Amino acid sequence: MEILARYRVPVMFLTGWTQFSTPLYHGMPLFADVLAEWFPEVPIIITKMGRGYSFIFEMALAVAYKHPNVYFDIVQAPPEHIERGVRELGADRIMFGTDWSPTWRAEAGDIYKKNLQKVETLEISDEAKDWIRWRTAAKLFRLDLQH
Repeated sequence: MEILARYRVPVMFLTGWTQFSTPLYHGMPLFADVLAEWFPEVPIIITKMGRGYSFIFEMALAVAYKHPNVYFDIVQAPPEHIERGVRELGADRIMFGTDWSPTWRAEAGDIYKKNLQKVETLEISDEAKDWIRWRTAAKLFRLDLQH
């Protein structure tokens, strides 16, 4: 984290459960509260926003409320969590993401299309969708993109 702070480079932490054999508490984002406090110059991306579990999403949201350096990606997040994140944090703190399929049953191309389609169906502004699709990532990863 000290090296990331020196260069202001983002870090991502998984939330929710994983298909690999790890304890559930590894996916609880509360630990990011301490890291965000100690390293405010490091953008912290809470990936999966809790993976659809409301109690984990609420935990992630509480951490993000406190710390402007905490961001979300939309990997495996239900539309209602994404829309609420946009309403309460702003679309400039939420970015596009995919992942592989739950239980590896979908083609990789389907995953990208499904996640892009999920963004399209969100009840948010077109500008907010642009932030999710590319602007937030471009800002965090300091990408010089002309779109």
